[in-house]
Amino acid sequence: MRSKFLVLFFTLSLFLFSEELQVVRSVYSPKEFYVGDMVTLLIYVKTPFEGELLPPEEIPESDWINIKSVNLVENGIEESIIRISFTSFTPGLRVLPDIYLGEHLLKDFKIQTLSILDDQFTELQEPSPQMVPPGTNLLVVFILLGIVLGPYLIFIFFKAMIQSIKLAINKYKREKPFRDYYKILKQLKNEIEVNSVRNFYVKITEHLRIYLSIRFNKEFYSATTMEMSNLLKSIMDQDSSEELLSICRFADLVKFSHTTASPLHRNKDLRTILEIVHQLEGKERSNARI
Repeated sequence: MRSKFLVLFFTLSLFLFSEELQVVRSVYSPKEFYVGDMVTLLIYVKTPFEGELLPPEEIPESDWINIKSVNLVENGIEESIIRISFTSFTPGLRVLPDIYLGEHLLKDFKIQTLSILDDQFTELQEPSPQMVPPGTNLLVVFILLGIVLGPYLIFIFFKAMIQSIKLAINKYKREKPFRDYYKILKQLKNEIEVNSVRNFYVKITEHLRIYLSIRFNKEFYSATTMEMSNLLKSIMDQDSSEELLSICRFADLVKFSHTTASPLHRNKDLRTILEIVHQLEGKERSNARI
């Protein structure tokens, strides 16, 4: 009975004679905290003139907060720092339980605890607009561009395609005389051992005149060898012109004077004509092959 009376007397004496601490500022970590979060609170207080700040002998208890620890971090001449670690279980503004630090009392310190339920709607709200899948706006833009630019792009595509077809047809027509004459040259080469000399030169020169007439739209077919000289100078260089004229003159000798020529000679003339024709078609003479 006597011991209980002493404890009660000591508690009443602390309450009656303790000096209340003056709070300068406070810092929370984290700055905003919710129910159930572990929080560290630094309280800066003015250092009292009399008495010494001491760590509390016991940590107060409350049903809305669990105070883990109370420590005196710094006891300066003008300012002291108290660190309190706690977890709050009740949202809203609450008063921290009184904490005795020696002869001094931290009293009426308020703590604001947030709750995730505070941000939720408590009343019926207007229906939210229908959500659109991501990328829908971009898809709409592409569809509109397709509607606007589609016909123009289709027109450009078909125009380019028609132009390409025309170019291919013109190229085919332009190269047809060369392809026809190339087939004749290939046939003469394959038959050079069995064909007569006269037949070889008649065929190679007559088809040469046909090729030149169609390809360059000039009257090579009925021209004499002398007339061919002037016509050839208008479509090729002088060296190539002299080579062709030399073959045509030799062909006249074969046809009218029965001059003969070995297979090697005929091969050489056929090769020369093929190279010159390649050159006229805009190709390299060195690429001429049969």
